[in-house]
Amino acid sequence: MARDLLRSRRFWPFLLLQACGALADNLYKNAIAVLIIGQAGAAGPVLVAAAGGVFILPFLLFSIPAGVLADRYDKARLVRLAKLAELLLMLAAAGALVSRNPAALLLVLFGLGAQAAFFGPIKYAIVPELLTAEVVPAATGWIEATTFFAILIGTVAGAALMAAPAAVWLAGGAGVVLAAIGLAAARLLPALAAAAPESVGAPGLWRETRALFAAARLVPEIWAAILGLSWFWAVGAVFITEFPALAHHVFAAGADLVALFLVAFVLGVGAGSVATGRLAGGGAQLWPVPWALLAMALLIGDFAFMIHRFGLFPRGQRVRQILATVAGWHVLANLFLIAAMGGMVSVLLYGVLQRAPAALRARLVAANNVLNAAFMASAALALMGLHGLGLAPPAIFTALAALALAVALVSFRVIDKTAKSSRCVDVTDASG
Repeated sequence: MARDLLRSRRFWPFLLLQACGALADNLYKNAIAVLIIGQAGAAGPVLVAAAGGVFILPFLLFSIPAGVLADRYDKARLVRLAKLAELLLMLAAAGALVSRNPAALLLVLFGLGAQAAFFGPIKYAIVPELLTAEVVPAATGWIEATTFFAILIGTVAGAALMAAPAAVWLAGGAGVVLAAIGLAAARLLPALAAAAPESVGAPGLWRETRALFAAARLVPEIWAAILGLSWFWAVGAVFITEFPALAHHVFAAGADLVALFLVAFVLGVGAGSVATGRLAGGGAQLWPVPWALLAMALLIGDFAFMIHRFGLFPRGQRVRQILATVAGWHVLANLFLIAAMGGMVSVLLYGVLQRAPAALRARLVAANNVLNAAFMASAALALMGLHGLGLAPPAIFTALAALALAVALVSFRVIDKTAKSSRCVDVTDASG
C-alpha cells in the first residue's frame, strides 16, 4: 500500500511540494541565524531569538483567514498560489542574503512565515479530498515524517552552506530552486471542488477565531485532538530548543552533538508517524493516544535521569566518546522513542481533524495551528523563565516529565469522556 501511495499522481506531488517548502523555510531561517550571529556580535543571540518570533507571529495573525479561504476555494488552486508566493519570497530572500541587511532578512522571514501560515490549513485538509479514506492515515504519516526530515536537513544545510565559499549565493540559490520545484509539483495537482463556497467567516479576526474554537469545543474528540496536537508541538519545541544548552552545559560538546540529538529525534518522529499511519488502516482512533502520552512521560523522566548522570561525568566528552558508552546510546534511544511516541500521537490526532466536516475542515486545522503556535510561544517563554531562575537542562527535563505525566493521566479521563459523549454534532452552526 505504501508503494502505491507514494506512486500516486494525486499524492506524491503534494508530498514533494510540502517537503520542499519546509526544507526551504528552515534552510533560510538557519542561514540568516548564522549570518546575524556573525554580523551582530553580542546582540546576535537576541536577534536570532527575535527571528524565531518573527516567523511564528504570522501563524497567530493569518491562520484563521487562511482557513476561511481554504474552505471557500479550490485547495489545489490555493496551493499553486501559495507556491508562487513562496518562489517570489525566495527570490527576495536571495537578495536579502546577498545584501546582508538585517531588516530585509527579517522582513522576508515574516513573509515566509505568512506564506507558511496560509499553506498550513490546506496541508492536512486537502489530503481527504485527494485520497480515499483508507489511505489518509498513511498519507498523514508520510507528511509528518517528510516534514520533520525536511526541518532536519534544512537546519543542517542552512548552517553548512553559510560556511562555504560564496555562502549567501549558495543559500539564496538553494531556496529559489526548492521553491521552483514546489511550484512545478503544485501544477500537477488535480482541480478540486470548493468544500464550502458560500462560507465567509465571522466579521473580524477575533470573532472568527472565537467562533471556530466554539465550534471545535462542540465535538469533544476534535477539541481533544487540538489540545493534544498543541501539547505535542510544545514538547517538540522544548526538546529542539534545549538541545544546544544540553550539549554545551551537560556534555560540554558542540554543534556535532546537537546534530546527533536532532537526527535521533527526527528519525523517531518519522518512524512513529509512518508506522502509525500504516497501522491505522481505515481510520485513526483516539484510544491509543493516552498510552502513547504515558510512555512519552516515562521516557522523558528516564531521559532527565540519564542526562543528570552525564552531568556528573567529566566534561568535554566528544560524540565518539558518548557513542562508545551504553549510557550514551541509552540517551539517544530515549530521544528516538520519545519522538516516536510523539509521531504516533500526531498522526492519530491529525486523523481526527481530517474526519471533521469537509465544509469546516480547513478552518478547524487553522484553529489548531493558532493554538499550536500559542503553545510553542508559551513553551519558549517558560524556558526563558526557567533559565532565568538558573535551572539547568536536567532540572528542566525533570519538570517537563512531571508535567507530561500529569497530561497523560488527565488524557485517560478526557478520552474516556470523549468516547462516552461521542455523538453527531453540526459544528458548522457554531462557526457562523
